[in-house]
Amino acid sequence: MSTSPIICEECLGKEDDIRMIRVPEGAECKLCTLTFDLFHFKKDKRSDTIIKTILCPACANQRNICQCCMLDMIWHIPIEERDQLLSLIKRYNITTKEATNEMMKRFLVLKKGNKQIGGATMMIGDDSKLDMLMQEMRDTLEREKSSTFTSESKNINKISKHDASKFANINIHHIIEKLPLSESLTKENSTPTTRFFLYNIDSSLAEWKIDDKISQIVDDGEWKDLHPLSMMINHKATCGTINFRNDKLAEKFVNGLISSGDVISCKTKKGEVLQRGILKIEYFNLYVIPWIKDNFTQNSFGNNTKEYIKLSITLRNLIISEMKFKQSTTDKSTGRVTKASRQSKSKKKSKKVGRITSSFAL
Repeated sequence: MSTSPIICEECLGKEDDIRMIRVPEGAECKLCTLTFDLFHFKKDKRSDTIIKTILCPACANQRNICQCCMLDMIWHIPIEERDQLLSLIKRYNITTKEATNEMMKRFLVLKKGNKQIGGATMMIGDDSKLDMLMQEMRDTLEREKSSTFTSESKNINKISKHDASKFANINIHHIIEKLPLSESLTKENSTPTTRFFLYNIDSSLAEWKIDDKISQIVDDGEWKDLHPLSMMINHKATCGTINFRNDKLAEKFVNGLISSGDVISCKTKKGEVLQRGILKIEYFNLYVIPWIKDNFTQNSFGNNTKEYIKLSITLRNLIISEMKFKQSTTDKSTGRVTKASRQSKSKKKSKKVGRITSSFAL
């Protein structure tokens, strides 16, 4: 008597009616070498590829894997990766140990009810266990994120306070004077641009996450200019630049920050009030200002590690200095806008912003 094959949705495809052919004892199992009823079929009527079962149902059931692709039935990943992932969550070793002796392989598969071969099978064998496991995974990820954020914040403060003296003699005046630090995100009659300067970029924040966040704001995954320097992030200098493909996307980016209330005002040493955009990604707040001048190059943030670190320290001190103006409504250490600040902003009418109308040329 043949049992139904254990096949994942990926292998079955999306067809509602699949013609599956059974060949009694038509193949040997790739794991236990015992013969089993072979099944073969096509994903869809137009496909020329024939998919076959290569494992017996007993081996697939013991390991909770597909008879065709040998991947986990729930997450569709190899057994080794599944076991490693669950080992990280459960904090003890979980491995699927395969027998090497041919007679032992056959003995284990013929042993009814043996669910111990698949190291992770006991943890994901039913819906209730799986739900508990998924919740534990979410909790673990949250703890790891929180731990990473705390650790990175301590490292930044350590560099700012302890190592600043080591770079006191490094002159980066030629770098600072070329940065658009005196520009404001929303400034009437300002020169339009498609390039923006980002700073306060944490060293743990991946470049692709910045890319994804901007794509969400402008609703376009291909927002970048085709130039090689359309997006340049220097984690050692904790800053970078982005350049949009056209002026419409640049304008949409600015308006997206404004409509979300992610704009803060700060005060320079000269008393001038400037506006900075806040690009929020996970736990981090990146400051955004337009890069008006046509002076950006690959060396705009320095030529060596010492200059990068000195620039990072300088920008950090700049944030602390500028945020004093918003001390009552903004988190001084991270630049996060508080609830009170958001409410006060929502009551005020936004000033008309000068439209960004021309592309940036390198």
